[in-house]
Amino acid sequence: MKYTICTILLAISFFSDAQDFYYASYDWTAVPDKYELTNEELKLDEVYLKRKDCIQLFISEERALEYRLSHKIIRLNTDKGIEHHNKWYLNHFGAVDVRFQKARVIKPNGDIVVQNASDIKEALNEDGEVEYKYFAFEGIEKGSTVEILELASFPARLTGASIRLQGASLYKNVDFEVISPDYLSYAFYAANDAPQLIEDTIAREGYRRLYVHLDEVKQLKEEDWAAYGANLKKIYYKLDKNLNTRKGNFYSYSDVTHNVHESLFSSMSKKESAALKKFLKSLDLNAIQDEEDKIRTIENEFKHGFYIVDQSIEKGSDIESILKNHIMSTSGFFRIFLNTLRELSIPYEIVLTCNRYEDKFSTKYEAYNFLNNYLLYFPNTGKYVSEELMSRYGFPPDELTFQKGLFIREIKVQDILTGVSEIKSIAYVPATESIDKLSVKLAFSDDKTENKITVERVTTGYKALPYQVPLDYMMEDQKKEVREEYLTYIDEGALLDEMTFKNDATTSFGKNPLIGKASFTSKNFIEKGGDKLLLKAGLLIGPQSELYNRESRLLPVESPHARIYDRVIEIEIPDGYSVKNLQDVAVNVVPFGATGSIGFVSSYIVDGNVLKINVKEWYNEIYFEATDYVSYETVINAAADFNKLILILQPK
Repeated sequence: MKYTICTILLAISFFSDAQDFYYASYDWTAVPDKYELTNEELKLDEVYLKRKDCIQLFISEERALEYRLSHKIIRLNTDKGIEHHNKWYLNHFGAVDVRFQKARVIKPNGDIVVQNASDIKEALNEDGEVEYKYFAFEGIEKGSTVEILELASFPARLTGASIRLQGASLYKNVDFEVISPDYLSYAFYAANDAPQLIEDTIAREGYRRLYVHLDEVKQLKEEDWAAYGANLKKIYYKLDKNLNTRKGNFYSYSDVTHNVHESLFSSMSKKESAALKKFLKSLDLNAIQDEEDKIRTIENEFKHGFYIVDQSIEKGSDIESILKNHIMSTSGFFRIFLNTLRELSIPYEIVLTCNRYEDKFSTKYEAYNFLNNYLLYFPNTGKYVSEELMSRYGFPPDELTFQKGLFIREIKVQDILTGVSEIKSIAYVPATESIDKLSVKLAFSDDKTENKITVERVTTGYKALPYQVPLDYMMEDQKKEVREEYLTYIDEGALLDEMTFKNDATTSFGKNPLIGKASFTSKNFIEKGGDKLLLKAGLLIGPQSELYNRESRLLPVESPHARIYDRVIEIEIPDGYSVKNLQDVAVNVVPFGATGSIGFVSSYIVDGNVLKINVKEWYNEIYFEATDYVSYETVINAAADFNKLILILQPK
């Protein structure tokens, strides 16, 4: 949910005369510049030879606009580079005015092909609406250069924005500028070793220009299990001061706290109060003694019986209207939830935060682009609720955990209710809350050509969430498909002979584990090798991912959530056979010790003609420095290697 505020432009002294764009005459050169690349640079798929981004603020009596100039020159060295850039997508959603969009291709022989606005193509969705626009470059050869130049105006992002100075490609000649009327100044925050902006002391009269120039920015490749966007060099910026009025510190978290308290914590009208009390009476919450059960009941009711719209709608926050029409905005969801908690005397706080994979909540710089998402926090339990439909109490979207947030609570000062805030950490959910337990029993058919398998899978927390919560929203055929997917985890092509489930409803989530049982017959696990039987026992733990990083790890490991896997496999050994390579079953990968934060351990016992294998895999932490990546990789790959385990059964 985006945070909406009353414009602070009232604190700015306006002027009515239209200003010229600082780069009004900016254009590409008539004769394209020539760039020399090193042999190593020529091996890259593409190289940005130039990247210029300029943001200029315009203030009028009607509104604040932001002109955005973008100029990029990209050398394409390989077929892959050409494939990446044979289309250039034009993202001008929300633009007030597009001044120009043009592109050209400079071929290795010097030929130039220019495209203008008339060459822009449109892609339509299934409803015939324009989904996006793009330039299509045809006939690009290796060694060609693509040049794109765009200028458009948008509503000004005064409360906070950011620009990435780094990406997956090598950038050369990087320029970023912020230009404003000279009586206005911006605040900046450079993240991940990005440089600070410098003020141009000889900027044209009437303008304030801050800029940064980098000769080169090395590419940062995307890596598995990493918060890629949050680790890129970037600069955050927001409007901060009006030097004419001597007012500053615009868009502070104290302002946010006041506005959130005013909008979400606001008292109900008499009609709203009466409607809510009637609604709560129908839920018979007095019969529920446990506080957590009350919260779950309320959340399930609001998410199952009401339609939540992620946009502003008429009366979307009016509680009487919500209860009558069963539709609300996301702000309406939090407002009705807060007032419900008030009625039940359950303590709560509102939390504003952001996606940790894109931005790390900064404690050094206050801007609203760190406040994109809301959560409800319950101090008594340390758990959270999100408005996301497929999220439930205690298990918020994992991208909002392991992150900091602005916690807002209500206090009374001399009979006046007000909001106070504090930046605190949003802890991730412990691994013991998200368990995936698999119990498999395998026997051989009389002719040893197939296996009879029974499977029981028990999951909790984030491991149950994708299955247990959505079922209430599905048609019967969809439910059947999801249940089968849950149990054919070890053999996707399995035809289940029978299937039973317990606790397969949203109301069970967080209270009771999802339990599914099934049996099936399969030929996928067995092969014959002469007089021996080759049993693909490792497949019984289900498919596994694997990591083999050929280059040194650069980014920290950051996985979605902590979790534990517990597998118990019982294999009935046919009469007259023994297992030749039992030693291959025992694996012990615990890079930080037996009680460390991650590990993969398997063991076995033979009881008569039954081989019992226990496999435990755990990830109690979700973050590891790049220097610990090899340790993390060994655990992931231990599971992948076990998945390839083949037991050799030989005649006695």
